[in-house]
Amino acid sequence: TEAKTWLNKIRFRSGMPAITESGAALKDRYRNERRIELVYEEHRYHDARRWLIAANTLGRGIKDVYVEATLKPGATPNVPYRYDKTKYTYKYTVQDNTSNETRKWNDKMYYRPISRDEMNKNLKLIQNPGY
Repeated sequence: TEAKTWLNKIRFRSGMPAITESGAALKDRYRNERRIELVYEEHRYHDARRWLIAANTLGRGIKDVYVEATLKPGATPNVPYRYDKTKYTYKYTVQDNTSNETRKWNDKMYYRPISRDEMNKNLKLIQNPGY
């Protein structure tokens, strides 16, 4: 498909293997690739709403990743520190973050409220559910 062709062009650019999925699995891969490629461009919130997957993505808890670096015997530490697998052994621990933020998704947030001014201009408008 055309979608698979374009996804693979993006993946090949960074040395990643080709995507071979089709159907629903391809759609999931597309969404994940978009999440990765646009990670710091503030698209995720709008994508999750458009695809109606926000309850499972934006509404779930936050995870923290703790990274512990232990200097290998006989190795000299990097000063300043920098990631180096030849000198350090790394341990990664994923934990639920319960202290900083609580996220909850309400399905009414898939739609935005219609402003009172617009409602007053057109009496046939019906407010979106939950507002």
